[in-house]
Amino acid sequence: VLITCNDKLSWFNKDDIIKQSLSGEAWSKDWINRENKSLDHQEFIKSFNWLSTWSKNHFKIVVEKIFPVLLFLIINFLLFYFTKCIKKYSSSEKNNFFKSFFLFSFLAVFLWFMKFPLYRFGVSYIYILMILTYFYFSYKLKIHKVMR
Repeated sequence: VLITCNDKLSWFNKDDIIKQSLSGEAWSKDWINRENKSLDHQEFIKSFNWLSTWSKNHFKIVVEKIFPVLLFLIINFLLFYFTKCIKKYSSSEKNNFFKSFFLFSFLAVFLWFMKFPLYRFGVSYIYILMILTYFYFSYKLKIHKVMR
């Protein structure tokens, strides 16, 4: 948390920064709706204590929001698969870039989930990972529409 902080500034307050960081992380993990009201911010975010509360509330929002995009990608995949639109050329240079971008997106979604799993904080990472996963399976099965 303190990596990006400059302790040379007159308004720097290490204790307040740590407190605000814990508070922000706990609230994004649905601390307000926790069942065990005796847990403070630090105890709530430790050892996945937050996961059951988050899955009852925010997980439903995430699923509700990504479902239309996921459905679109599945229909698109099936359409290309059954119409047998095949691409015959694939560059290894593009493949390496794709793998790197896919890995970065996966790590971004993982970091989002572990630190601030609110939909609005991770929507772009989730969508990019879904689209890259779609393209990955499309390339593996060599399903692409060729526009010439």
